[in-house]
Amino acid sequence: MAPPSRRAPRVSSKVPSQRERVLPRAAWHHSCRRRIGVPQLSSISNVVDGLKKDWRAFRRATPGQRFQNRYRAHQKSRSASPLKRVLSLVLAPLSLAIGVVLMFIPGPAILFFFIGGTLLASHSRTAARALDWAEIKLRSWAERAKTWWNSQSLLSKIPLLLGALLVAVGGSLAAIALLASRH
Repeated sequence: MAPPSRRAPRVSSKVPSQRERVLPRAAWHHSCRRRIGVPQLSSISNVVDGLKKDWRAFRRATPGQRFQNRYRAHQKSRSASPLKRVLSLVLAPLSLAIGVVLMFIPGPAILFFFIGGTLLASHSRTAARALDWAEIKLRSWAERAKTWWNSQSLLSKIPLLLGALLVAVGGSLAAIALLASRH
């Protein structure tokens, strides 16, 4: 008798069903996973591809129209499930609140403001218009600040950078002290 690891494969005399003839075993396994709701890597990659496509379209849009374009596109494609709509309406103010908190402690506050604003603008025309207006204003202020910064000498930039560093460190230490005093 052969050792258990060297046994010959059993040949089944069973006639395969219609489903087994159409789908190979691996495909059958994956179709079962889809039916019971197990997430697939392909669906995750589809979500990532969709986000990349949305981001590219957002960047290509003209400043001052980006958020309104997103609002119009979102209104045209009302195919999203009610759960997704409710979730995005809950996540918008939540991410804005997280952004406000992160303004006072170290963290990526701007990222949360952007996410919350974009989610809010996709549901509200007023928010979309306000964000487009704010984008134009911020761009003009940033351009003026960049022009001013480039006109300064290196000797005047060093104290400004050191002052900004001191304000950031002082704010971080104050936040840590405030959090430590509450515990």
